[in-house]
Amino acid sequence: MTGNRDIELTLRDWLEAEAIAVPPARLLPSVLESTATVRQQPTWLPWPEVPPMASGLRLVVVLAVMALVLAALSATVLIGGPSAVPQFENGRIAYVQGMPPGDQQDIFVANGDGTGAVPLTQAAVYEDYPTWSPDGSLIAFVRELTPDQPPSAGCTDAPEICERGTAGTTGLFVIRPDGSGERLLVGPLSSPIFGLAWSPDGTQLSFVGPLGVAAVNIDGTDLRLLFDDDNVEAALWSPDGGSVVLHGWEDADHADLYVVDVTTGFARQLTSDVGWEHHPRWSPDGQRIVFSSDPDGSGERAKIEVMGADGEGRRVVNDFGVLPDWSPDGQLLVFEGWVEPGVWVVRPDGSGLRRLTDGGNPRFSPDGQLVVAWDGVGWWAVSLDGTNRHPLDTGNSATGMASSWDWEGVPR
Repeated sequence: MTGNRDIELTLRDWLEAEAIAVPPARLLPSVLESTATVRQQPTWLPWPEVPPMASGLRLVVVLAVMALVLAALSATVLIGGPSAVPQFENGRIAYVQGMPPGDQQDIFVANGDGTGAVPLTQAAVYEDYPTWSPDGSLIAFVRELTPDQPPSAGCTDAPEICERGTAGTTGLFVIRPDGSGERLLVGPLSSPIFGLAWSPDGTQLSFVGPLGVAAVNIDGTDLRLLFDDDNVEAALWSPDGGSVVLHGWEDADHADLYVVDVTTGFARQLTSDVGWEHHPRWSPDGQRIVFSSDPDGSGERAKIEVMGADGEGRRVVNDFGVLPDWSPDGQLLVFEGWVEPGVWVVRPDGSGLRRLTDGGNPRFSPDGQLVVAWDGVGWWAVSLDGTNRHPLDTGNSATGMASSWDWEGVPR
């Protein structure tokens, strides 16, 4: 106890009634104002009554109170508050470079600004879809295989998924970022595969193959179908790793969204409109899904919509966009304008709409500070205020364009 009970009672009452509502910038002034007129009372010594508490002593008390308040707030955030979204820094870029599909195309790795590029593969075949593992230790990719390629363990165990084919069949590979440890996970498959996606813990890979969406363990075992429909473009894992979201085409004018449990294989249909919904993306916290929609399937209209992970609470965010992507903190959406071309950003509630730059197929950098877009010739990065537009110099006019790439996210 300080011996100044009136001060203690005043501070206690203030903490209970007002402290939580005071912004951090006003915390110190508010405590000073609350205690400025509290007079000290004699306790152990019979001193005469003194004027209001001196500023120096009050400052010591205030600092002690601030420490207690900040500790309480920290405990609320760490224990009782919502879980924080992991923060990332921009790591390396993995991309393909070479001639158009069907000819030689290799996997390269470069720094985040496109410099220091080195080839990881130099096979005289077509390769594509480099995709970083969550921890950055591996890169998955697709390669064209020859007919005499021995089957992977998964294909031996599940031949109904992997049919032996002829020249032009493909396989799923992984390789370390330094070019070592290359190995075949799945293959040969009887048709091209695409839509690679890692589980959040990095133990599984999913892809779209001849029969639909399949998944395999990173050691090549337990190859299995998740969604038995080959009219799918991609399936993305939920942040908790329990399910994947995808869109399945019923016909050229009709596609719906599904969430598939990766353990049971149960598919829950989220939409059932006349037109189509596609390009679903999980929010970083896994609570919402953003997607593109065309209400009548005409291809003349496009919307950006958001709904809960259970399909409820669906609402329109923007009425002229496609190909949305979440910022890493879940506070912004970026998308390609359909009726009004260019790259746009908007908040998930539809506010703050603004145009950033030309181009399309946008995505956020891992740190959320840049938006990257394709302009038909190469990839460009731009700051969130539309300034500092600069190329990611991963293209080479002599060998083709880096049209397929992925950016490593490095945890802070």
